[in-house]
Amino acid sequence: MDKLNAERILDAIPACFDGLKADARAFRILYKLKKSDGSFVCRTVVVGGGVCEILCQSSEDVDLTIRASEQDYLRIATGRLNLEIARWCGNIKYVGNNLLHLELNTYLSPPDSVYLM
Repeated sequence: MDKLNAERILDAIPACFDGLKADARAFRILYKLKKSDGSFVCRTVVVGGGVCEILCQSSEDVDLTIRASEQDYLRIATGRLNLEIARWCGNIKYVGNNLLHLELNTYLSPPDSVYLM
């Protein structure tokens, strides 16, 4: 099995997405995660018309931007770091409608081995 990384988790979101639950909701979330080498993992999650897609680039036209280090994101996604504690400590930052990440999670049915933040 390949090493778990932020790209694998984010790219799996459409496969876990339940379009019937999302119905006519439409929003865009940008994940901007800083890697240890200083580069960034950027993925834009686009929800609309009961479908979800991932754009492998950053977009300025988003409803929410989530910023974190890739390491912290992986710790949150695998349950080794509590999301609320990460927010309080500044490990993860939201710019925009910070409730959209919670809404996105209600439309996901992730595999048992992965929790998508």
